Amino acid sequence: KYIDNKLWQEIKEKIDLLFDNYTKRLCHQILLTDGDIQICCLIKLRFSNGDIANMLAISPTSVSKRKLRLKERIVQEIGSLGENQSLDLWLMEY
Repeated sequence: KYIDNKLWQEIKEKIDLLFDNYTKRLCHQILLTDGDIQICCLIKLRFSNGDIANMLAISPTSVSKRKLRLKERIVQEIGSLGENQSLDLWLMEY
């Protein structure tokens, strides 16, 4: 269930191919850690918090906390996600 660094690199490359340099565009606009990028990629692929927790070998509560901190950082850097828009929806549409 745990994804190693080599597989993460492959996932990131495939997401960039499928979604018009998704991670590169995100990193150009927002300062993100590798862990943030992983969360963003899994959200983009529409995985649930439970699935993300399994893949990252963390608890679902930890996923929720990481998402909250990520949302706060994004809002701080770009101003707003949009009216009534969740982090998940914003990342899926990005």
